[in-house]
Amino acid sequence: PESLTHLRPPHSLGSLGAGSDYASFIHYLGITSMDIAYTYDRNKTSARIYPAYHTAFDTFDYADRFIDPGFTSHQAVARTAGNVLLRLADSLVLPLNVSDYGEKLEELYSVA
Repeated sequence: PESLTHLRPPHSLGSLGAGSDYASFIHYLGITSMDIAYTYDRNKTSARIYPAYHTAFDTFDYADRFIDPGFTSHQAVARTAGNVLLRLADSLVLPLNVSDYGEKLEELYSVA
C-alpha cells in the first residue's frame, strides 16, 4: 500500500477541543476524529481563524467576498481530507501508530 508519509508534517496528536462540531464523536462515542485545516502565516498574524467566525456575519456571501473568493482554500481542504480518507480506506495496513494514539488518549483523559 502507498504510504501517507508525505502528508505527515506538521501533524500532532491532541485534543480536538470541546466546542467543535466533531467533539461528540471523540468525547462521547470514542470515534477517532481528525481536524485538517490550512492556517494563516504565523509570521504575518497571530489569528487562528477569520474575524467573523461563528458570528452573525459568518455567511456564504461574506466568505465568498472576503475570506475565500472562489472557495479555493475550502476546495483544497476538502480534497486533502478526501485524499487521506481514500488512502486510508484502500490501505491493507493502516499507516498509523496506535501506541502513540493510546498514550495520547491516556494523557488526555486521565484523572489527576
